[in-house]
Amino acid sequence: YDTVTSIDLNTKNLTTDFNFLDDFRNLMNLYLWNNNITSLNIDNNLNLKILFCFNNNLSTLNIYNNNLLESVRVEQNNLTVLDTSQLVNLISLQCYLNNISSLNLTNSLALNSLLCFSNNLSDINIINNILLETLRIENNNITSLDIDNNSNLKIVRLQNNNISNLNILNNTLLTYLSCDNNQLDAAVNSQLLVDLDSHNRSNGYFRSSIYAGGTLTAAGTTAKNALLAKGWTIVGL
Repeated sequence: YDTVTSIDLNTKNLTTDFNFLDDFRNLMNLYLWNNNITSLNIDNNLNLKILFCFNNNLSTLNIYNNNLLESVRVEQNNLTVLDTSQLVNLISLQCYLNNISSLNLTNSLALNSLLCFSNNLSDINIINNILLETLRIENNNITSLDIDNNSNLKIVRLQNNNISNLNILNNTLLTYLSCDNNQLDAAVNSQLLVDLDSHNRSNGYFRSSIYAGGTLTAAGTTAKNALLAKGWTIVGL
């Protein structure tokens, strides 16, 4: 058992509960995606760096002790809780299409990619995750989002939430932003266009919608036209 560092059993039609991994103390990579596993115990697999168990039937998963994890994919399960608070080495997290109501990523300072869309999140705190480049939080119940500290963001998808304000002034690398079906009014959308234009990026994508009607400000319209001239695709405005 000590010589085993990787287990790859993806797409094997497995239905057995995986609660027998204790002896694999040096396991670093665990690939179990596309099965029908209902239970997985990795409490004693403290050397795990990669965990891919997406598209199963997991309702619980304890990764609290696995603080060496760098890449976690648990999307398309039935999870309501995922405690990531101790994942200090986490670089990539994909946990979309579950029913998770909260995520604590305060200690995940190396986080580069976060895909947590289609859950039951009402808020998300990524202030400490300054290396984040990709953020997908669409299809949740989020009411506010602070990305002032996340100056490395390139892709942000947050459509279908309840966000009423968004500041992207510091997100100068942003080339993909979708925020339609929120509560962003004409003034906010106009400012988003102005800020995107000020970043001087070309060939980007911006999708939004104006909440409660109204039209863009003159500055917003000017910025929209300038972005179009730079090769941007703008949808919904």
